[in-house]
Amino acid sequence: MFECIWCGERKATSAKKDCQWIEPGGIDVVLVTDVPAIDCQSCQDVYIDDQLNAEIEQALNTVDLDKLGFRFSYDELTNAPKMNIFELYSSGASFKCP
Repeated sequence: MFECIWCGERKATSAKKDCQWIEPGGIDVVLVTDVPAIDCQSCQDVYIDDQLNAEIEQALNTVDLDKLGFRFSYDELTNAPKMNIFELYSSGASFKCP
């Protein structure tokens, strides 16, 4: 059992949730399925905690999303190989600073 961050009830349970994110380039939306979540029956909300949200954001910025497509599971995302920024640079990729 977990304590719900919204209503404070200590009856929240583990769940899975499908979540959409705007991919790091800001153009497309990706669907991450089976994300570990918290389900509160009291306030009827299913949510992911802030720490997991940050981990997913980091993963989305460090894996090659072209290889995953627009729909993939949380496990596929977390197990995908990370991009090597030095390999990207040596391949001639260009990066712009805002």
